Amino acid sequence: MRRVKLFALFIAMSLTPKMARSESNTDNLTTENGAGHYNIMPKSAALRMRETQSGARGGEVDFIASENEKPNMPKSKLKVKVGGLVKLNGIFDLNGGLQGLDEVFLQEIKPRWDKTHGMTALNTDARQSRIVVKSELLLNGYILGAHVEGDFHHKGRFRMRRAFVTYKGFLVGSEWSTFSDGNVWPNVMDFNGPSCGIWKRSMMIRYAAAVNKHWHFEAALEQSDFVANFGSPTGYYYKEKENTIRFDNALQAVSQTVPDVVGAVRYTANSGSTVRLAGILRTIKYGIDENNELNNEYEPGYGANLSASFKMPNKDKIQLQLAAGKGIAGYFVTTWGDSYDAVPTEMSGNKLEALPAGALSAACQHYWTDKLSSTITYGYTYIGAPDYKEKTPDTKLIGSSYLKGSYASVNICYDILPECQILTEYVYADRINIQDDKSEAGRIYFGVQYFF
Repeated sequence: MRRVKLFALFIAMSLTPKMARSESNTDNLTTENGAGHYNIMPKSAALRMRETQSGARGGEVDFIASENEKPNMPKSKLKVKVGGLVKLNGIFDLNGGLQGLDEVFLQEIKPRWDKTHGMTALNTDARQSRIVVKSELLLNGYILGAHVEGDFHHKGRFRMRRAFVTYKGFLVGSEWSTFSDGNVWPNVMDFNGPSCGIWKRSMMIRYAAAVNKHWHFEAALEQSDFVANFGSPTGYYYKEKENTIRFDNALQAVSQTVPDVVGAVRYTANSGSTVRLAGILRTIKYGIDENNELNNEYEPGYGANLSASFKMPNKDKIQLQLAAGKGIAGYFVTTWGDSYDAVPTEMSGNKLEALPAGALSAACQHYWTDKLSSTITYGYTYIGAPDYKEKTPDTKLIGSSYLKGSYASVNICYDILPECQILTEYVYADRINIQDDKSEAGRIYFGVQYFF
């Protein structure tokens, strides 16, 4: 019995220092700086969630230290933090046939002759609420970070949004694409932000480094989510006036083997304003069925995204974004996943062409008082059209035959608390297809959101 007691005492003594012992910097919280490394923040065990500088709706919330500290908490090198967003959302559709959608997608606006175009609808839900779990572990003088985030947007079921680990400037996992710029996400209610923006999450390996406090560089290899319209296995069918025309389609979708190569450079002024330039190179792989033998072919894609966020007096902000390229429509909110990266270009159907695409967006946030603000946005998106679409326009050639569209919104936001806001917002959007048919949509958002 004495041996058992001594053994138990030995175990207790060996465990106790691990709970109490802590190096001075491991008691502190850490935040990631622009280089992908981490800065030590003042001691604090109490955590709260708040918006990033990309905007209150911004979509993304991050952790910061609060002013208070809970006493007598056990010290540990591992920090685990839980937070999230509760968002109660109301949507009143005036027209456009967008009923049932939480966001305004330009390509989803119904034509005027559609029976749902003029229907009004009221919807409320809390599906945009989300949960975030983040951990930090001091390892060899650097922070090993992990981030997992999800919401309930998919019919109320939990959906993963972001999941990645960071260490020594490297990031591996699912995160916002390096081609995107979170600093230009405005303070809006629309779930996807302005429909003409570039907001895409990708699986990636990324490295970030800061030369000094002004210059920051990023380079990444990202999963290629190439989407093209190959038509049906038996070929395309479309109508030109009263005649039905068909051309054979030998193209087939194949698995992509080359990741997208993305790089970015950002300049941050002393005022906090930023200017960022990102570039992307893509290798689009597709198959051609020739005599029952599948041969691989490749089509290049490329693009650039210039963005800026200017901090003005009295907390006002101006945000700008301009992107253009070929084969990059899948990175635009408007055309993500809708077969606009590339289409066949020859009547034989044996060649794929990357479509030119461009988008611009602008936003201005103005504070009327310390707690009351308004944000105005405008956006425009254009998808290039192959020559044959001028002769034989048809919706089957590029999905919904979207050609160009615009988006505008205005809102008013009141900060009940730094973590809690009430907002109402009006959105107008229109789309024009390749046959020059135009449709519009109008929507009113209202709701409350609380970051915890």
